[in-house]
Amino acid sequence: MNTYGVSIRREPSVPYALNIVASLYREPRAVFALKEIVRGGKLKNLNAPMVLVALVCGEPESLPDHLVLVRTPIALMHEEHPLERVRAYMIVKKIVEVVGIRGIERILPGLTDEGERWFVEVLFEGDTAPLVRENGVVSLRKKSEN
Repeated sequence: MNTYGVSIRREPSVPYALNIVASLYREPRAVFALKEIVRGGKLKNLNAPMVLVALVCGEPESLPDHLVLVRTPIALMHEEHPLERVRAYMIVKKIVEVVGIRGIERILPGLTDEGERWFVEVLFEGDTAPLVRENGVVSLRKKSEN
């Protein structure tokens, strides 16, 4: 960075670097790297949603495993920043786009842990929820409902 003729060398920020890795989700090594960052405890809670979406985009069939992997950082994010409901809605909406309604239906019975409650709540509860469940059938919320 050049400020008034003085060059200042800046290291890229972690969120910036994480963004780059997350954007490479089609690359198996990037997905592996994201998992290692989470497993190593180096993931900041506010970055957990971006990592979850990248993992799901890279390996949609592993959504339940990804939810378990980021359970703690996301729970802490909700605890520390209760107003992150909008971010949670955007995460879930993107995951529904990637996995599809049938993919969500398949994993719903297994989402019984306290750590996944936020996901199920955002899927179905409130005016902004992307899905509705009527008579045991999951479907997209109609635009007039949303």
